[in-house]
Amino acid sequence: MKRAILLVSFGTSYRDAREGSLENIRKDLEQSGKIPVYQAYTSGMIIRKLSSRGVFIDTVDEALTRILENHVRRLYVLPTHMIPGIEYRKMLEILSGYKKYFEEMKVAGPVLNEKEDCARLLPCLQSVLKFEPQCEYILMGHGTRDRSNIRYLQMNRAFEEAGLTNVHIASVAR
Repeated sequence: MKRAILLVSFGTSYRDAREGSLENIRKDLEQSGKIPVYQAYTSGMIIRKLSSRGVFIDTVDEALTRILENHVRRLYVLPTHMIPGIEYRKMLEILSGYKKYFEEMKVAGPVLNEKEDCARLLPCLQSVLKFEPQCEYILMGHGTRDRSNIRYLQMNRAFEEAGLTNVHIASVAR
């Protein structure tokens, strides 16, 4: 039974950010096994911007079409979205239209899918970012005009409850 992973992101038009994060995730997935990895962005604006520069990234629909053309019957979808916002739900809606073509389709949730995920993420952030008590940290999220934007507030509360009053989450959209 042919399997594949579909890595789905909002996307970024910044080369350094793309290469330093999304491409690294893709490469790690490819190196971890014998399952082919496909990649798609949910942001049409980002896809068009990259396309004008000669960088081509599939939409979710385009990636699913290619996956089906390659006779994949078991699909594992790994989104990099932080919150279950508009772009994540847009991806789910597109996937639902293709579900009938697969024997199995599993979709992971976003990083902060549930309120409890905020506290679960703290040890990882502390390990990677090494929050120094004498410094102030502001972590930036894209944000959304969606109800899932509450995760940023919940993340701030998780930092406070962990005694990390010098770490804050901000977002562009509210």
